[in-house]
Amino acid sequence: MFQFPRLMPLTRGLLIATAVSFLLHSVVQVWLQSPWGLVLALRAGDLSPWTALQLFTHPLAWAIKPRSALELAFALVMLWWFVSPFEERYGKKAAAQLLALATLSAGVLAALVGLLTPPDYVLGPNNWVFASLGALGWSLRYAPMDILGLRTRGEAYVWFALALVGINFLTDPRVPTLVAELAAIGAGVGFVAWRRRRLPKARVSSVVSIDAARRSRDGKNKKEWLN
Repeated sequence: MFQFPRLMPLTRGLLIATAVSFLLHSVVQVWLQSPWGLVLALRAGDLSPWTALQLFTHPLAWAIKPRSALELAFALVMLWWFVSPFEERYGKKAAAQLLALATLSAGVLAALVGLLTPPDYVLGPNNWVFASLGALGWSLRYAPMDILGLRTRGEAYVWFALALVGINFLTDPRVPTLVAELAAIGAGVGFVAWRRRRLPKARVSSVVSIDAARRSRDGKNKKEWLN
C-alpha cells in the first residue's frame, strides 16, 4: 500500500510557507488587485532594483488564476514526495543547501537568458521539486527500485524530471522557465555529485530499503573493481 514519506521539519516548513504565500498572493491579486501582486516573482529580461531579491523569492511567488488551488495541492504533494526523502536521508542542513543552490541557479540563469528572449515571469515551487528529483535520482542511481510495479533504478527520478520539463515546455513554451527548470535539475545532480564526500552518511529512509541500499553499494563497488 502506498504511503507518503515521513514529513521532515524543513519540508514541513516549506509546505507551510508555500501555502501561506499562495493565500497572500490570492488576496493581493484577486481581492485587492494590487500592482504589487507579482513583486516576489522573477521578471526575467527586465532587470530592476527588485531583481536581486527576486532571485531568492521566486519559488514562493504565484500567479493566481482560476483553479490555482489545484496547482497548490499538486505542488504541496510533490514537495512532500521528493524534498522530504532527501532531507530524511541527508539531513536538514544538506536539504537547505540543495534548495538554496537550486533557487539561485535557476534564478540567475533564467535572468540571463531572459535578456535574449521576451520578458517572462519565473515563479512557483516547481524548481524545488525538480532539484530534489535530480538529487534523489543521482544519489540513488545504482539502487534498484519498484515504481508502480516497474523495476527500475533510482536514476529514473532524473529522467522523470526531464520528461516533466519537456512536457511543460510543449504546453507552455517559455524559454526562461525552461532554463530555470533544467538548471534546478542540474543543481540537484551537481550538488550530490560534487559534495558526495562531504554529505553526511545517508540514513535509511522511506525512499529506499536497507536491501536496496546494500545492492546499490555492491553494484557500485563491482563496477569500480571491473574498471
